[in-house]
Amino acid sequence: MTDYIKCPLAEVPGYLRWDVPARNQGQIVEIAYACDRYAADEACPGDEYQRVTDQSVPTGSAARTRYYRRADVAPWQRWTTWGPVRDRGDVHATREDAEADLARDRKGCSRQGGYSDRAVYRIDRDGYLLDGRGCNIWPSSGRSSGAVRVTTSEMRP
Repeated sequence: MTDYIKCPLAEVPGYLRWDVPARNQGQIVEIAYACDRYAADEACPGDEYQRVTDQSVPTGSAARTRYYRRADVAPWQRWTTWGPVRDRGDVHATREDAEADLARDRKGCSRQGGYSDRAVYRIDRDGYLLDGRGCNIWPSSGRSSGAVRVTTSEMRP
């Protein structure tokens, strides 16, 4: 079970899609979950953000309670580096580890007189690479038929 901690609305990314699971629909206290806008499946418990709304107060009333929670640690969240020429680096559990990997890659390329085209990207739970706005990364070359993706077995750091 994912533990959620309360967070202000300002910390909740605007690119998320909110879904109320069928079993929570019509409840007095409605619990919705958020996932990346382009995720293939419905948001559900375990996703990164949760919204709790008290439906006992009419919509628009100042007394209506709505608050947001964020997962203490998203269990599926992984990070990697990727570039259209150098392709993908290793998969990491934290952004900091991926940034350290990127620094090593850039240093190695610089030693050889070149540069690295890689950048750090988040991997969503479906294995797709996402930019800072939550959009899929699409290769600029014609070699691919879809967004950049990591296999499930590769998502384990």
